[in-house]
This record gives sequence, structure tokens and C-alpha cells, in this order.
Amino acid sequence: MTGRWRMSSLAAVFVATGLLAACSIAGTPISRPIDVRVLDVGPYPLTRHNYDRPAGSYGAQVEGMRMSAALVPDVQIDPILAVGRAGGVLSDDNAAVQLGGVPAAAKAVLTREGMLVGYAVNGSDTQGSGPNPAETALTCTLLRFPDAAHAERAATELEAADLASAPDQNRTLTLTDYAAAQVHWRPGTPSIGAYLAHGEFVLRVSVRRPVADENDLLGWVRRAFDMQLAAVDKFKPTPAKDFAALRIDEEGMLARSMVGQRDDRNPDIEVFAVYSTNYLTATSTDSVTWQRILQDAGADAMSYLEYDTLFRVRDAQAGHGLVAAVTLLRHTQYRDMDGPAHVPDAQCLALDPKAPAAGFPPYKCYLAYGRYVDVLNDHDKTTILHRTAAEYALLADSF
Repeated sequence: MTGRWRMSSLAAVFVATGLLAACSIAGTPISRPIDVRVLDVGPYPLTRHNYDRPAGSYGAQVEGMRMSAALVPDVQIDPILAVGRAGGVLSDDNAAVQLGGVPAAAKAVLTREGMLVGYAVNGSDTQGSGPNPAETALTCTLLRFPDAAHAERAATELEAADLASAPDQNRTLTLTDYAAAQVHWRPGTPSIGAYLAHGEFVLRVSVRRPVADENDLLGWVRRAFDMQLAAVDKFKPTPAKDFAALRIDEEGMLARSMVGQRDDRNPDIEVFAVYSTNYLTATSTDSVTWQRILQDAGADAMSYLEYDTLFRVRDAQAGHGLVAAVTLLRHTQYRDMDGPAHVPDAQCLALDPKAPAAGFPPYKCYLAYGRYVDVLNDHDKTTILHRTAAEYALLADSF
């Protein structure tokens, strides 16, 4: 089971216009904790757990997850960019090329200047994969270096490598308001690239448009710099010397998810991770809807543990409203299913036997408690009922 399976399952249940209004239902009842000893939790533990150990050699990856707060989703730069594409943590130079759009010829620059970690967001106005001559597409990539001097050299050398790919055709441009930005395009080609050193970061922006208009392309780069640099300035980077001391689960998000195997877990960008909710908006194929949903609920953090997703929302009413909204959706792929006995506010679904199974988990349960909403997914009906009951007990008695 992969992170993509989890993400597609989330998208399958949170896409409805009625959902947005339901998230703010007035007077939503807030249940009091029950005696968890009456719950059938199967083999799952009810004791509190934590993942407080230092990240150690995974420190750069944890910092990369933190950087999800340092870039806004492309849809915030322009609402037409409603289709999120693959992005996220750039753990090494290969990821910087594959997800961040850095030219393969420039990988040596990243190594030479000591790239620590990166993060990328990709958005488009067109569904489907692969370049489309009629689309608008934007990639914003944030690369972290040991200090400002390394970042400045990296920006210059990355731009030089980009220009060298077609030295007789590429032409440098000047961007008003960002004189230090290094910008280039190929006249007659509807795309543009830019690098800007900003403290210990390098921000790369790449834009593709349907028409090769120099001023239009520069305008897109300027707007991307405006929005992204404001987010970068609000982000507090961890000094590189302190990466190893970063806590894997600083705010207890992962500790609030119930799984059978709790020991010997290491950070993983898909199945053991904590992100800003920017991550989900930026990677959703319906970024507009997700942005509205998460803002309506006041969601400010999310985590992935195995197949489940936990959200931290504004307050208990927002959490119950989010779950209530999901029950209104009645997605065509799912039908209602009885939840675990005695667990208040759990809403469970089973995949309709007539629905295509590809990309969807057979069983799902949604549970709200306090400021937390957990989305549980599983292949086995008994297992998901046990885990949902155990998750309620964990939230009710341990936090």
C-alpha cells in the first residue's frame, strides 16, 4: 500500500460543494469521553505512546517536511492552478531534478554547494500528466544550503547551467523589483525560468504558458516571488547543526494515531510524516476545494502514519463539522457501514461492490475528537473497526 493510495482515498471523500457549508454547522454536539474499557479494540494497545527521540540521520528529511510551511500551494498564486502535481520533500539531488525541475546538468552544483534539503510545489490548470501546449504550469522549488554565501553561488551556477543547455537561444532578462533574480527565457518559447538567492535558500521558479509573451511570463515570475518569499520569511529554518536534534514528532501528531507497530519507526515522507496542510492542498488534483475545506476547518497540521491521515483543526466543533460533512457526501464509490460499537461520532464507509476498486481502500472510518480528525483506511473490516475504537480510546484517555 502506498502514499498515493492514501491520497486518492482522501480525495474520493472530500470533494463536494455541500461539504464546505457543513464544516461550520452551528451547535454541533461535542461528546463526553466514554469508559473506554467497554470498547472492542482487538489487539491494539490503549497506552499512550510518543516518538520523542531525536531525528538523528533523518534530520534533513524532518526539516524538509517542516519546509512544507515555507511554500504556499500554487493555487494561492493564481486560482487557475487548481490541479496539483507531484511535489514535496527533495531529499537529494535526484529528487531536486525529478520533482523540483532542476536541470539534470546542474546536479553537480547542488553537490558542490552542499544542498541540505529542498521542497517543491507544482501546479497546473489542466488535468492529466505530461506537458500540454495549452496549459499554464508553475513549479516553485526551495533549496536549502549551509549559508547565504553557498546559496548565492548556487543560484548563479544553477542559472549558468540552465543557460548552457541552449547558449545560442537562451536570453537573460531583468525582473523589476527583484534585481538580484537571475532570469532567462528562449524567445518564441512560452516558458521562463528564474533563480533567486534569499538568505540560505535559493528559490527557483519555472513557468509554462500557452503563448510566448515575455511580459506575461515575467509577471508570473514576479507574483510567484512575491507570494513564496513572504512564506519563506515567515518560516523559521532549523540551523543545520541542529538537524540531528530535531524531534520526529515535535507536536505529538504521530503519537495520536493508532497502529499496531509503534517501535523502530523512522521518518518517511509517505507513511511516517508530519506536514503543514499546504502539502495536501499543493498535491491535490482539486486544490481549490481542498484549500477551502482546510481553511474552513482551521486545519493547521496533518500527519501520515501508515495508511491513515490525522488533521489538527481549529476546535472541536470544526472537527465534528468536518466529519459531518463527509457523511453528507455519499460518494458514489462508497456506502454507509456500521462503525465500532459504543464509539461516538465515528462514521464508517465500505466500498460499494459495484464500484471500481482501483485507487480506493475497501474500508474507511472518520473520527473526530477535540481538535483532531483521523481518517482511517484499511483492507479488513474487523481491523478497521478495532483500530477506530482504539483510536478513540487513545485520543480520549491519553491526551
